[in-house]
Amino acid sequence: MTDTPPPIDRATLDRISKIFFPYSHAESERAYAGGRVAKFAHYTSADVALKIIKEKRIWMRNTTCMADYKEVTHGHEMLRVCFEGGSRERFRAALNACREGVADKAINLFDKHWADTLFNTFVTCLSEHDENTEDRHGRLSMWRAFAPNTTRVALVFAVPRATKAVQHLSLTFAPVGYFSQAKMQEQLDLIIANIGREKEFLTALPPDQLRVLALLTLRASHVGVKHEGFHEEREWRAIYGPVFWQSAIMAPLMTIEPVWGVPQRVYRIPLDIAVNPELREIDFANIFYRLIIGPSPYGAAMEDAFIRELRNSGVEDANNRVFRSEIPIRSLM
Repeated sequence: MTDTPPPIDRATLDRISKIFFPYSHAESERAYAGGRVAKFAHYTSADVALKIIKEKRIWMRNTTCMADYKEVTHGHEMLRVCFEGGSRERFRAALNACREGVADKAINLFDKHWADTLFNTFVTCLSEHDENTEDRHGRLSMWRAFAPNTTRVALVFAVPRATKAVQHLSLTFAPVGYFSQAKMQEQLDLIIANIGREKEFLTALPPDQLRVLALLTLRASHVGVKHEGFHEEREWRAIYGPVFWQSAIMAPLMTIEPVWGVPQRVYRIPLDIAVNPELREIDFANIFYRLIIGPSPYGAAMEDAFIRELRNSGVEDANNRVFRSEIPIRSLM
């Protein structure tokens, strides 16, 4: 499965989202309420932030190499518990009532490609940014959690809700669900109820499209769910699964990189209109909102350096968009 999913008109996509991805849909409605453009921060080391600005690329890493060592497997285990408790048959029945056999094909395909989901899912992690409380200093827990032994930086982006750029890159951008077992069951029950209620609408969809939606629902329960103890991260993630849907733009941007001494595949999201005109909406200069330098004795030098590089990347008014966090915690640098 390497073909990009066929485009769907906005109204149909919105209806589908409510049915199959109710949590993600509700969180998107909240984050983008009133037509606002939501802000998201990428907390990282100053070195990595500088590379992102210079190259207009942001890395996507394999989920098996993330700080949460139960990425993907946590959601898989919770879904297994739900399915063994009777949800599998109810999920199958609801989908097969729309198109006979579609659920079985989706489940079999997911099971067949479970290893690909586990080992070939790449993500970029962002944290939902609160303009009212975090614009000046960032979030203390995030400064502590990411790159704690280096000088840290938060790159804050204004990310449009619906953009064709994401489709061209074959990416999914969605909030992480911090689910307990009970919450996972609640969400699955809601999806099953939604399928039953929207049976007439779903029956009219092409069988292959319905199968893909069922498959995506199963994948989302794995790659979009984390342990509830991580909830303060307020994470959203860009997700890329090249085995399932490969992007002609993303494919040549894969490289092997040593990360903390571990060689691994890395995909690079091009925030650069020069790569492809369809990426205009997510060009670095268009989505950059601000940069916050974490606690460091080298704040002045870093501020000067980042302002210069931001200007080189086409960011306007860069000198007024770089800030130094004044949270009084000791820096290790």
